[in-house]
Parts: sequence; structure tokens; C-alpha cells
Amino acid sequence: MDELYQVIVNNPVIFTIAAILAVIVVLGIIKKLFKLVLVVAAIVILYVAYLQFTGKEVPGSLDELMGGVKDKVENVKKQVQNNAVDKIEQEIKKRANEQIEKAKKSDDI
Repeated sequence: MDELYQVIVNNPVIFTIAAILAVIVVLGIIKKLFKLVLVVAAIVILYVAYLQFTGKEVPGSLDELMGGVKDKVENVKKQVQNNAVDKIEQEIKKRANEQIEKAKKSDDI
């Protein structure tokens, strides 16, 4: 590792290439973070506009807004879990019935 560092530092061409690559990587990360911030800001703006449009109270602070969002996320998570459990139960019953029917048919032969 120390040898690699010495080669990069002592050779100006390799150092320049490494610096350019580092700048490209950093700019790429910053660009992605900027896009993420823009998307989150757009979602918050749309949520506040929705609350205004429906006549519901718009949160006064960021903590109130995040609290409302967390509650909604928890509700959605519970609904998804309940739906998944129901679907799994139905699938298990279906497969069990299929296996029972196969067993009955093999016993009849």
C-alpha cells in the first residue's frame, strides 16, 4: 500500500490521473445527493400542497411534518404486513389442499 502511494505521489502523470478520477467520483456523489435532496423537497412540497388542497392543517414545523409522515409509513407498513400474511395463509391452504387431493388420488389407484 505504501508503495502504491509513493508511485502515485512521485509520478506527476499518475498523480494527475488519480486527482481527476477523485474529482469525478466526488462530483458524481454530490450530484446524486443533490438529486436526492431535490426529490425529497419536491415530495414535501407536494404533500403540503395536498394538505392545503384538502383543507387539512399544514404542519407548523418540520418535526410535526416528519411525525405525520412516520405515522403514515407505519400504517402502510402494517397494512402491507397484514396483506402479506393473508396471502401467505391463502397460498399455504391452497397448496395443502392440492397435496391432499394428490394423496387421495394416489390412494384411489
